[in-house]
Amino acid sequence: MRVLTEAQIERFFNILNQASELIQKAKDQSYLDSLIETLSVVQDQDATNLELSDADTQKLTHICSGFNRSDYDSETLRKGIQMAILKATR
Repeated sequence: MRVLTEAQIERFFNILNQASELIQKAKDQSYLDSLIETLSVVQDQDATNLELSDADTQKLTHICSGFNRSDYDSETLRKGIQMAILKATR
C-alpha cells in the first residue's frame, strides 16, 4: 500500500508541476502564483477562465485530465500539494 501511495503522490505532484509550469511560462508569473491557479483548475476541472491562449488551455486541460479525485485520499493530496509548495519556495 505504501508504494502505491508514494506513486500516487508522485503522479499528483507531476500533474500540479506540469500545469504550474505551463501557466508560469504562459503568464510570465511566479511558480507559486501559477500553483494557486493550478489548484483552482484541478478543483473546478475548468481551465477556461485563466486567460490563456487556446493552445495553452487545451494543454492544461489535457494535463489536468489525468487527475481523478476519487483516485486519491486526502493525505495523498496533502503530500502532493506540500511537495509543490516546497518547490515553489525554493
